[in-house]
Amino acid sequence: MIHLGIDIGGTFTDLFAWDSDANTLGRVREAKVLTTPEDPSIGVMQAIQRAAIDAAAIGTVIHGTTIATNALIERRYPEPGLVTTRGFRDVLEIGRQRRRHLYDPYQVKPPPLIRRSRRFTVAEKLGADGSTVIPLDRDEARRVVDQIAEQGISNIAVAFINSYQDGRHEREMRELILEVIPDAQVAISSETRPKVRELGRFVTTTLRAALLPVVGDYVTRLERKLAEAGSTAPLFIVKSNGGMMSADTAKQRPEEMIGSGPAGGVAAGSYLSTLLDSPSLIVTDVGGTSFEASLLEDGVGLVADEVEIEWERPVITPMLDIRSIGAGGG
Repeated sequence: MIHLGIDIGGTFTDLFAWDSDANTLGRVREAKVLTTPEDPSIGVMQAIQRAAIDAAAIGTVIHGTTIATNALIERRYPEPGLVTTRGFRDVLEIGRQRRRHLYDPYQVKPPPLIRRSRRFTVAEKLGADGSTVIPLDRDEARRVVDQIAEQGISNIAVAFINSYQDGRHEREMRELILEVIPDAQVAISSETRPKVRELGRFVTTTLRAALLPVVGDYVTRLERKLAEAGSTAPLFIVKSNGGMMSADTAKQRPEEMIGSGPAGGVAAGSYLSTLLDSPSLIVTDVGGTSFEASLLEDGVGLVADEVEIEWERPVITPMLDIRSIGAGGG
C-alpha cells in the first residue's frame, strides 16, 4: 500500500510517497512537476504518473494546496451575495474603522468582499441573549430571494446580527432561498463561526460562500480523476491549523483550507522536531513563488484563532502563524 502526499504550490506540484507493504516497506518515491493553474488536478495526475505509481495501489492521499488562498488573493471566485439584518448592510465595508497607516491621508482600503449591489437586508433581529426582538419578515425575505435569483447569484452568505446565540432566523432564511434556488450554495454564520462580534463572523461566512464553488469543483474533479485512474483511496486535505479533514468536509468548510499548503510544512517540522529532540525550531519553506517561515515552541506550531487576510478582513478560523513574503526560488 502506498501512502501519498501531494502539495500544490504556485510554481511546482510536489509528490512524496512511501510504501507500507512488507516486501517494499520504507520505499520512497518523489516527483516534481510544474503546477497547472488552469486545473491543478492535472499536475497531481502528472506527478503520480512521473513517480510511476499504480493508482490502484494507493492507500491514502494527503493533499496540501493553495487553491483557496490563491482564489482569495486573486479574487478568482464567483462573487457571492449577502443577506443580513436591516441596518447592517455595510458592516463588511466599514470594518472596524481603523487606519492601517495612521498618518497616511492617501491610503486606500481594499475593495469590499461583496459589492453593495449584492448585499441585501431583511427585517429581523435577535437580542444579545438570543431572544426575538423582531421576527423574520418572511414576505420581505421572499422579495430579497427573488432579487438574488434575478441577479443570477447562486452562492450566498446569510449573516444576521446576534445569530451566534441562535441561528433560527438564518436557517429559516436558508430554507426560503433553497425553495427558489434549489441548487444554491448557502453559508450561514451560525454554523460557520457562531462567535460574538459581527465583523469576523460576517467575513468568515462570506469567504465560505465565496470558496464553496471553487473548492467544491476542484476537490470533486480531483476525486473523479483519481477514481478514473483506478484509486479507491480516501482523499484528505491539509487544514490551515496543520491537521487534516476529509474531502467531503473540505467541500463544506473551504475556509479551513486557507493556508493549507504551508501548514503541511509546519506539520512536518513538528514531526522532525520530535526526531531531533529540538522543541524550538524555525521552519522555513522556500517555494518557487514565495518564502514562508514559522516558529515551533515545544515542538508545536503557534496557532492564531483570528487572522486578517487583508486589512480589516478578519477570518475566524484556527490557522498556523506563518509569515510569507513573495521571494521564492522560482
